[in-house]
Amino acid sequence: MPSSKRNQPNPTTAGNILGAISGLIMMASAVPIVTWRNAAGEPLPKFVAIFAALMVGVAFFAVCAGILGLFGIRVTEPDADSNPKDQ
Repeated sequence: MPSSKRNQPNPTTAGNILGAISGLIMMASAVPIVTWRNAAGEPLPKFVAIFAALMVGVAFFAVCAGILGLFGIRVTEPDADSNPKDQ
């Protein structure tokens, strides 16, 4: 029976915590972005507001994952099938 598992890295505990915090940051930033009004009282377009909140969460995750990597804390586990020399 062929394995249906794709070659995707699994998150570590640090990766899970970072993902949860990134989701919270994304939701916390969505409220002021979605409720923002300009001087004329017009809101941002829905797509722009949602995409901006999404990008805040993604940027937070990327920056924090980079900082954790500098300290040697892995965000994802190495693939079990990968070559040990690549690690």
